[in-house]
Amino acid sequence: MSLRRVMDELEDELFGSEDTELKPPQSAIQALLEGVDRRALLDVLKRSKETTSRLFRGFKVGGGALANPLVRQRLAEEIESEESLRNDLLATWREHAAELCARIAGVSVGSLRTQLPGFVEEWGGGAVWLSLAGDPRKTAARLLRQKGVDWAQPGPRKAVGSEEPAQSGTPPEPKPLPGPTKADAALLKEREELRTRNAALSRDVTRYRSVRDQAQSEVEKWQRECRAARTQLSKLQDENHQAARQLARCERKLERLEQENERLEREVRRLRREHPQPPESAPRSEVQVVVPPPSVPRQPARVKAASRVPGLVWQDGPRRFSIPLQEVVKAVHLNNVSLVREWAHSLRGLGQTDREAFKLLREALARESEYCAHVLTKPTQGVVVDGSNVCHYERDRTGKAKLQNLLAARDELRERRFFPILIQADASLPYQIDEPAKLTELVERGEICLVAAGTSADDQITRVARDEGYYVVTNDRGLTQAIDPELELPVIAYSIEQGYFYCHEL
Repeated sequence: MSLRRVMDELEDELFGSEDTELKPPQSAIQALLEGVDRRALLDVLKRSKETTSRLFRGFKVGGGALANPLVRQRLAEEIESEESLRNDLLATWREHAAELCARIAGVSVGSLRTQLPGFVEEWGGGAVWLSLAGDPRKTAARLLRQKGVDWAQPGPRKAVGSEEPAQSGTPPEPKPLPGPTKADAALLKEREELRTRNAALSRDVTRYRSVRDQAQSEVEKWQRECRAARTQLSKLQDENHQAARQLARCERKLERLEQENERLEREVRRLRREHPQPPESAPRSEVQVVVPPPSVPRQPARVKAASRVPGLVWQDGPRRFSIPLQEVVKAVHLNNVSLVREWAHSLRGLGQTDREAFKLLREALARESEYCAHVLTKPTQGVVVDGSNVCHYERDRTGKAKLQNLLAARDELRERRFFPILIQADASLPYQIDEPAKLTELVERGEICLVAAGTSADDQITRVARDEGYYVVTNDRGLTQAIDPELELPVIAYSIEQGYFYCHEL
C-alpha cells in the first residue's frame, strides 16, 4: 500500500461523511443499468412517486431517460440518501447478478480482502461494488472503503447475468497481494490516532454549534423585543403628538369659554341691577319668566324700549339663576353638558319644591324650543354620531360627500330627544364635503368636532361611547374591531331617503 493511498484514506476518515461507504460510484450506476432489466428497474423506481418525480424531473419517465448523465447522477444521489430505495435496488441486483453474488458470498471476508482486485478485474468495479453493498455481512460491506481497488474499472461487455461458456476446470486463483509493511503499519497507527482526534473534534464542533444556536436564538429573541419596543415607542409618540394637539385645542376652547364666562358675568351683573334681589321675607322659590309676547306692535320712536332681556329667572335655595333664552338654546345646541346638567338639576329641584313655578318655566321654555325644554326637564340619552360615515352615505353628482346628510341626522336625533348629540368626524372631511365653508362654520361654533390629522375618528367615538354609555350612530359594523374586538357598543343603524334621515330600531 503506497503512502499516497494511506494519506487519501486518512483524509477520508477525517473529513468524509459517515455514509461514504454507501455512496455509489458512477461505475456502479452503469453496472446497475446494464446488468438489470430496464422494466424491472423502472418498477422499483416507480414505487415512490416522490423519488420518481425528483429522478425524472424534466425528462419523460422511461428506460431511455436512464441513459442521460444527469438522471444517472440523480440516481446515485437517491441511492445514497434513500435507504429503502437502496435496499430494493440491491435486492433486484442480487436477482439479476446471482452468479457474482454467490461467488462473493462463498468467499470468506479474510480471503475476499485479497481476492477483491481479481473480482474487480474480472467483473468490473461497479458490479463488485453492488454485490458487496448488498452482502448481508457487515465486514464484507466495509471492504467498499478499501483503498487500492479501482471501482471505476469497467466490466466485461456482456451482461453480468448472461451465461458464459464453461471453462475447463475451475477459474484460476488470483495471485495474493503482498501484506502490509512496517511503514504501512505505522501509517495505520497514525490513522487511528487521527481518527480518534477527529472524533473529539467532531464532538467539540457539535457542542460549539449547540452554543452558537442558543446564542442565535437569544439574539433573535432580543431582536423581536427591540422591534416590539420600537413599535410601542412609535405608537406612544403618535399618541403624545395627538394629546399635545388635543391639549392645544382644549386650551383655545378654554380661552373662548373664559371670554364667554366674562361676558355672561357682565350680563348677570347687569340683570341683577335691573332685577334686584327680593327681600329676605320673600319665598326662596321665586320665579320670574320674561318672554317676548307673541305679537307686540312696534312702539313709537319716542318711547324707550324695555331693557329686560327675554329669559328665565328662578331661585333654587341660596342660588339665583337668571338666564337669557338665547343662552339656554345655545348651550343645548352646542352640547354644553356640564352647564345644561347644572340647570336641569336646579330645575328638577324647583319642580319638587314649587310645582307651579316649575310648570311656568317649562311652558316658557317650550315656547322657545320644545327640544330644549325636554332636555332641561327630563332625563335624556346621549349619542355619538360617526360624521364621516353619515356624510358619505349619499354623494352628489361630483362624488362629494353631502353635509345635508349630517344636518338631517342632527335634526332627527333632536326630534327623538337625544342629548348630548356629539358629532365626531375625520380631519379630512372638509376636503371631501360639498359645502366646506358651512362645515367649517359648524366646527368653529362647536357643533361638529374634527379629530387630529393623521388619526381616525373611530378611536374617539368608541372611547366616548364606552366611557359615557352613549349610543353610536353609524352603519360601519366593524367600527370597534380595530380598537378592541371584545368591545360591544349599542349601535343605531340608519338610512337616508330623499333627504330624510331614518333611525333603525336597536
